[in-house]
Amino acid sequence: MRRLIYTFIIVLVAAGIPATAYWLLIASHLRSAKKMDALDYALHGSSHHDIVFIGASRVIRHVNPEIIDSITGLDSYVLGIDGMGIVESNMLMNVYLKHHPPPRCIFINVDNNILFTDGPLFNITDYFPYLKDSLVYACLSPYKVEYRNKFLQTELIFLRLMGTTDYERGMALEEKEMNRWYPQQLIKEYKGFQPVDHLWQRNMTMSLGERVHLIARENGFKILKNMVLTCREYNVIPAFLFTTQHQRADTIFVNQKQIMDRITTIADSLSVPFFNYDTLYIRKDKKYFIQYSLSNKNTGFFNYNHLNSTGANILSAALAQDIKQWIEKNPQNK
Repeated sequence: MRRLIYTFIIVLVAAGIPATAYWLLIASHLRSAKKMDALDYALHGSSHHDIVFIGASRVIRHVNPEIIDSITGLDSYVLGIDGMGIVESNMLMNVYLKHHPPPRCIFINVDNNILFTDGPLFNITDYFPYLKDSLVYACLSPYKVEYRNKFLQTELIFLRLMGTTDYERGMALEEKEMNRWYPQQLIKEYKGFQPVDHLWQRNMTMSLGERVHLIARENGFKILKNMVLTCREYNVIPAFLFTTQHQRADTIFVNQKQIMDRITTIADSLSVPFFNYDTLYIRKDKKYFIQYSLSNKNTGFFNYNHLNSTGANILSAALAQDIKQWIEKNPQNK
């Protein structure tokens, strides 16, 4: 028995020391991404905003509240978490509405690649500390068995310590790659907006000619409809938003048109305004033209799916003007 105990201790030490050293090495190279700031703000903040934008990276990188506010004369805020799907968007919106005064309008990000309701979350373990909140748990657990099953939770928490469930940690030792994905920013974050201030970097994210079939579940469309109904329960005006993507993305996602047509049908059936900037990059008026040439150093994109700060400011100006006109044409929105 004593030998067994000694053997167990030796194995534990032999495995624990290298694992701890590995984790500390990663942690020493890891920048703070503040990934859950939006959920913390939704849970613990209490500020009032006229407009709230709910979405993932293509909202928090693309919508600049400073520009929105200056043109509309309203107070806006961007509430988003990288990699969110429709399940997490619904959760974040409900939590925000519970703890904050209702805004005048909520813009719901309707990207064609967020309508999945099964499968693991992006950086799934980052949500674990928030499951003690009953509303967070109620919104996430029906769709994610990892949050309901204690055994899977334990396994994932262990994997988190090893840095294997976090994409950023997985790259932390690759300094060159880390700088490409998470470069040091010159432009500061503002009201949830997280701009990227470098030029086109990852134009080879996907191989030329590659095709991707996006996952869109019926439950995803159902949640989107429920988000509209929830807004109206709080006397909040719901609106849909699709921000600009690179021309190349139009050819990568083979079923994008079908998904966008379905979203448009939902918007029409529920009388929800749809601010769709899918073709903004080909508008020829100089004021709102976002360049997309792969060889053009002034391009407004930093990869095929995301704008840099230059492109984000152009999009935000176009969006702000459209919001202003929409409000002026619809006095009930004031």
